[in-house]
Order: sequence, then C-alpha cells, then structure tokens
Amino acid sequence: MVTKRRLSLFAALIFALFASACAPDGAVENGGSNTLTTYFRARLVISEVMASPVNESSGEFIELANVTDKPIDVSNWRLMVGGASDRLVAYRENAAPVIPARSIALVVDRDFANDFALPEGITLLTTPDRAIGAGIAASHTISLLDEAGAEVDHFTPPAASVSRGTSF
Repeated sequence: MVTKRRLSLFAALIFALFASACAPDGAVENGGSNTLTTYFRARLVISEVMASPVNESSGEFIELANVTDKPIDVSNWRLMVGGASDRLVAYRENAAPVIPARSIALVVDRDFANDFALPEGITLLTTPDRAIGAGIAASHTISLLDEAGAEVDHFTPPAASVSRGTSF
C-alpha cells in the first residue's frame, strides 16, 4: 500500500511547489484535518496511517511528508496517538531524526520487523518506548506537534471500519 500512495504523494509534492508561492513557508492553518489548504501550508504533514496491519505487533506506521525545500529536524517533535504523547527519535542507531526536503519518513514501532518493502534511503523514525502512542487504532486521532508543542497537522480516521492490512 505504501507504493500506491507514492504517486499521490508525488503529485501532492508537485502541487506543493506551486502552492508555496501562495503561502508563507511554515504557515499552518489551525484546525485543519488534512485539507488541501492545510496540506500545502504545513511544513510536515501526516500523509498515511497504517492502523490495522497484517502483522499487528510490528506493522503499524505513520507516514510523514516534508513538503518544504529544507530538511526538518524532528528531534523535539511529538506524536499524540490515542491520548498518549511520544517524542520522535531516529529508528537507526547513530542516525539523526531529520527528514530531508521534499521527502517522506515512516514512524514505526520499535519492534518493526522490516516485513514490507521500503523505498531505498527512506527516513525511519520511532518513539522511545515500544509502541507509537497508545498503539494506533482505527478510531484514534493522530496529532503531530512541533518543537514548540503547536499542532502542525492532525489526522482523523474515516468512520468506516478498515480491513486488516489497509492504510488510510
């Protein structure tokens, strides 16, 4: 499913280049819920969520897209999932938690088993404990908070039930 979303993410990044001329860099709309305006004004957005993976113990992820022309250091950023807040850290030892310009990162469980194909060079992030927040459930709203604690983006899942192995 990650592969299918690459085309839509690529198209969104192209549009973001155009939109950046219309919106100041880093401007964030308050209260957005993955609307196009929020998507183009935010510097980092939640672009995909896998809440119900085939492998429940290690397959959950949150995809973040850096839509700016600059790398973003997320070492002091947090994710709020199911009421629990977690700091973002690099998944790989001795790596910096930096998302390159115009690219994506995956936030995975500490127990990530690398059981699905990842694009070469993708940034992997995780949280200091074993689960992302309280564990991602299809009913959890996910918020991305910047270094100042301000909400940059949030994702509310669709009301319909999601079958195992389907991301949204």
